[in-house]
Amino acid sequence: MLINLRDGFSNGETIYWFFQTSTGEMYEITTTTDNVFVLNSISIISSIELSALDCNSTDGNEPVFLEGCTDDSACNFDSSANTNDGSCVYSYDGFDCDGNCINDLDEDGVCDEDEILGCTDNNACNFNPSATQYDNSCLYPTPSLGYDLSVSPADWSGTLIDITTNELVLIDENNDLGCHDIEMDLSNSIALIKRGDCQFSLKALNAQNAGAVAVIIYNNNFGSITLGAGDFASDIEIPVYAMSGTDGHNLAIWLSETNSYVANLYEHTLNISIPSYDCEGNCINDVDAVEIVKHEAGLRPTVKDRRALVGNHPKFANVFVFNGLGTRGLLIAPLLSLQFVDHLDNATPLDPEVDITRFKEEYPC
Repeated sequence: MLINLRDGFSNGETIYWFFQTSTGEMYEITTTTDNVFVLNSISIISSIELSALDCNSTDGNEPVFLEGCTDDSACNFDSSANTNDGSCVYSYDGFDCDGNCINDLDEDGVCDEDEILGCTDNNACNFNPSATQYDNSCLYPTPSLGYDLSVSPADWSGTLIDITTNELVLIDENNDLGCHDIEMDLSNSIALIKRGDCQFSLKALNAQNAGAVAVIIYNNNFGSITLGAGDFASDIEIPVYAMSGTDGHNLAIWLSETNSYVANLYEHTLNISIPSYDCEGNCINDVDAVEIVKHEAGLRPTVKDRRALVGNHPKFANVFVFNGLGTRGLLIAPLLSLQFVDHLDNATPLDPEVDITRFKEEYPC
């Protein structure tokens, strides 16, 4: 049979050659080349053979044309077809003929080339509904935490009282292990001091003089520790506790990474609690729902020797100063008041450690 004529070939179609003489005889032409049409290619035919055809014959030898897809790379390739009818269907890039991804390592139905990385957990703060591949980037609200560490009060400690503060200050090798004057304000702070280089009571005294409300001394190895009194125990008025090296070391590391917590110090326990926050940074357990609308910081001036300033102003003769008593003002104010009045009435010299004139030469007016 003959097929309907059409203009041109499709890529991969088989070419059949026929020749008809001027007298009407029909011949099939067989060539030496592969008679498959390839776009933009050239084939050289070096020889041909002619086979006479009887198009009106019914003896079963007439040519048979089987239409179908003859491209074996197509999804609907028909091996029995000898005439390409342009019906070939191909898969999309990245997919096989069944619509499955060729590259899909996690077998989630999304081709590796089309994966969108992101947070796929809808409970996370940064959940990405467009993400198809989890990339470990999920962020979650901060949960509330709390844990207890064991402490043991020293026999020579000051009066033990319950203390609540959000200031735990580490004193380690960067601060001479607390063995010298501590050049920082420890007001309302619990000093966490590492063992070493000097007496326990000297460490506690230096922290006390810097304003600390309590002292915890932890061992410099992983074992427990007992605090000997030493030469300065009688001067200690604040609570002093011992902590194991393991707990102290871990607490020191934790303090370097955390700045939001509440510390509750009891007779045998240091409790650390961390508040919980939602994705917007709001405190979850905020019963009174206090909103901070403005925050200002203040500076507390001091002098390098951390002693009071008492006496006649070095520039204004009729101005007298009674200041700088610090956190121990309740203890030293009565004594200094008596000295100050005696100085005003009788010109009795003040204690050199508090007399303001000790700075006159260093800071001349």
